Amino acid sequence: MCIPTYDPVSVPVLLSDSKGRYLRQLHQARNLDIDFLDFPGLTTVNALGVLQAHLPRILRRRGKPAVVYIWTGTCDLTQKQGRFLTLRDNRDSCLQDILTGYRAIKHYASSLNCTVKFITVPYYSVEIYNQYKGHPASTQFRSIDKEVKLRISRINSAILNLNREFGRNTLSSLMLIW
Repeated sequence: MCIPTYDPVSVPVLLSDSKGRYLRQLHQARNLDIDFLDFPGLTTVNALGVLQAHLPRILRRRGKPAVVYIWTGTCDLTQKQGRFLTLRDNRDSCLQDILTGYRAIKHYASSLNCTVKFITVPYYSVEIYNQYKGHPASTQFRSIDKEVKLRISRINSAILNLNREFGRNTLSSLMLIW
C-alpha cells in the first residue's frame, strides 16, 4: 500500500471524488487509519473548498499535521448526464485549471503545516462505462476515449512535474487499488 497508515508525526488524509469511496471500503475492512474526504463529482477547482471545510477539523481531532493525498482530475474531464458519462467541454482550460487548483491546495495545506502529494489520474473508458450502464450505442464514445486518454496523459505528466517541484514522490493511481 502506498499511503502509509501509521506515522507518529502525521495523519494520512485522502481527498478524492467518488473513487475514494472504493478505497474507504477496503481500508475500513482492514482497520487502516486514514481520513477520507471523498465526494462524488468533485473537481479540482472545488477541492480547495472541501479541504478548507474539513481539514482543520481533522487536524484538531488528530492533534498532528497531515499528509494530504489529492486524487482528483477524473471529474475535471468527464461528467455524468443521467446514467452516462460525457466529455466536459473544457479542452483549452482543463489542464491549467487543474494545475491552478493543485497549487492553491498546496499553498493552503502548507499554511497548516501539512504535506501534499498528488496522485495520478487513472485511465478509464467512457465507452466501457456507458456500455456497463446500458447505453444503446456505447461504441460512439470511442473517439471520446482517445481524447480522455490524451488529456489524462497530459495531466499525469503535469502531476509528475508538480510533485518533483515540491520534492515529493508521485503516487500512481494503479498502486492504490491492489
